[in-house]
Amino acid sequence: MAATTGSTSTNAGGTTVGGTAVAPGMDGKPSDRYSDLTYWHCHPDKRDDVCDTADLAATEVSATGRKVLEHKPAAAPTIDCFYVYPTVDTSPVAGVRSFSQPVNPLEAIVVQNTFARFDEVCRPFAPRYEQMNGAGYRDGRSAELLAIGDAQVEEAFDHYLATQNNGRPFVLMGHSQGTHHLIAVMKKRFEGDAGAALRSKLVSALLLGPVGYVVVPTGKLVGGTFSSLPLCSRPDETACVVAYDSFAVTHPPTAGGLAAGMDRACTNPADLTAGDRAVPLAGPYLTQSTDGVTTPTEVWPNFYTARCTRDSAGQPFLEIAAAPAPGDPREERLFDRFVPTLHLVDPNLAMRDLLDLVARQAKVVTSARPR
Repeated sequence: MAATTGSTSTNAGGTTVGGTAVAPGMDGKPSDRYSDLTYWHCHPDKRDDVCDTADLAATEVSATGRKVLEHKPAAAPTIDCFYVYPTVDTSPVAGVRSFSQPVNPLEAIVVQNTFARFDEVCRPFAPRYEQMNGAGYRDGRSAELLAIGDAQVEEAFDHYLATQNNGRPFVLMGHSQGTHHLIAVMKKRFEGDAGAALRSKLVSALLLGPVGYVVVPTGKLVGGTFSSLPLCSRPDETACVVAYDSFAVTHPPTAGGLAAGMDRACTNPADLTAGDRAVPLAGPYLTQSTDGVTTPTEVWPNFYTARCTRDSAGQPFLEIAAAPAPGDPREERLFDRFVPTLHLVDPNLAMRDLLDLVARQAKVVTSARPR
């Protein structure tokens, strides 16, 4: 837990943050920290890492019955995935969780629940970073505190590029705070002529739950947050961004202030060609809650729908609704568990759709590479 005195925040590990952000790391490690595999949750060179040890068996709960889906990692994936996890530190006083503190076990749990399954389509990389806690978002120094994670995520990404990439196409994936850090790195490294080389290797950026951090001019696919990276508009498009904030149809977002002429990004991964109509989600992957399900996860295909629509202030969001077909015996379970917000399960709601999208995009980029 962090304690504060004036404008200075001190973590239990003995690190002080105040005045200006400390980079690249609060613990003073040199810039080669990420050569140490303890700073990675998932890394191909780390034996029995968080992704390897995840129990990813799932039970498909369909309209006609149930069946267990065994997880099968790709034998020789042609692309990589670089993931940054969301806020898991719920300390009530604004601060940053230092590497000198014990590892928060929720980091591993969230990585397993929202990212490990991507080893179906790519080699998974998930660095640790010194994370701003949830209270930091309500603090006047949030930009300063977030800058610490920005620097470390960039440092980890550079280490990946230098030691693991070898010209391979890659996906960037984040959720919530993880998305915020990736946005900072992408604005710095992927834009304009200087970013062309990185964009040429980018399969897509899955910037999930950005809470309004990704915006575009109304009616446009590019501009606003990024000048060189458009929102994905076709399932075979690459070097593009998938971004959405999901809300239940019963609890749409309250009006929030954005600059005039700017829209919150909404890319419906279930249907990139017509995101303004309701499309069945191929499979929300959720922690099991159905009686008799013994796997850690259950999948509900073709029960919930997603569409990009607008709230009362005219801002887009991804609307999630229960839309069972006539005779479907399944009863709605998601909203009771997570509303008034679905933010916690942004990645899980469209997990199957995102996996299928990345697999399709991977075929596009790998077929286009020189042989």
